[in-house]
Amino acid sequence: MAGPGLGGGHFRGVQPVPVHADPRGTAGRRRRRGGSLRRICQRYGDKPRYATLYDRARRLPVYSAYTFKKSDGQRRVDTPWMYEPQLVSEEEGGNMKVLPPDEELDPLLEESQVVLQDFVDATLYQRSTLNPDQHQADDDDKAATYTLTNVVPLLAPFLEESWTPYLDVLRRRLNNFCRGTSYVVTGVAVSGGPTIRRGNADRLAVPRYLWSAYCCPRFDRNSPYAVRYKFPSHAAYGLNQRRAAAAGGARRRPGGAAQDAGGPPAEPDRRRPRPGPLPPRLRLGERRQEEEEEEERPRHAVRLACRCVCVRTLFCASVCRTC
Repeated sequence: MAGPGLGGGHFRGVQPVPVHADPRGTAGRRRRRGGSLRRICQRYGDKPRYATLYDRARRLPVYSAYTFKKSDGQRRVDTPWMYEPQLVSEEEGGNMKVLPPDEELDPLLEESQVVLQDFVDATLYQRSTLNPDQHQADDDDKAATYTLTNVVPLLAPFLEESWTPYLDVLRRRLNNFCRGTSYVVTGVAVSGGPTIRRGNADRLAVPRYLWSAYCCPRFDRNSPYAVRYKFPSHAAYGLNQRRAAAAGGARRRPGGAAQDAGGPPAEPDRRRPRPGPLPPRLRLGERRQEEEEEEERPRHAVRLACRCVCVRTLFCASVCRTC
């Protein structure tokens, strides 16, 4: 894997969103699942921190919307995992609470959301937060990211080799070149993927894709072109998968393809570059497989990448309706 860099580095499993893709079909799926979706105002210390759309049927956050805070990337290691009491009962308070010991878990809590026990035997997966503490600066803002309603299960190779390096490069990019507020929306796409089971019950869905889009209206217009064209908005997604044999005998990289943004075009001052070509893995094998891969792309991120206002609109709508 090439080393991460601020200018158009390449990452396993993280690639740019092709803005020409067709986002149709998303609304219908949302309506069918509408009864299980719940907006959560993630409150910690009597203060709203960010917003999450949570799927109670899949026990999985659909996305979290947060404002990026410039930070050194250090993680908190002393924060206990928390849960969302409002999912247990409407009468509960708004602040997230520390998860009780296993023997004291309320059955209603286990029914409403994921708990730590669900990850005990899921050895292939690691917990990853949609709003990562590396993107927050204040200790309380960092602590607020450690709620299980902000967590998705990711395969270890994808998390360690693809997503974590991408988040760090994103952090440094926004640290160095964003001059105002950065709005970030990070979420998942689930399409017939595996589920994590405990006992004889399906407990939580495993996302097929992880996607992220940001908007920074005020940015350094004197930054290098390889960075500047990723402002005011940019989006990327990655395929949450293990190493597997691709069609035609080729080997897939962990997490699939591997580019964040691609290099700038030959004449950078004339126009904003189009997204780079599809990675080689999507050109392998039969046409039918390629079409299936195309159909499974996370359409939310495709739409969000089109304009900065789209990211801000979703962010503001999520926060205003929720918090």
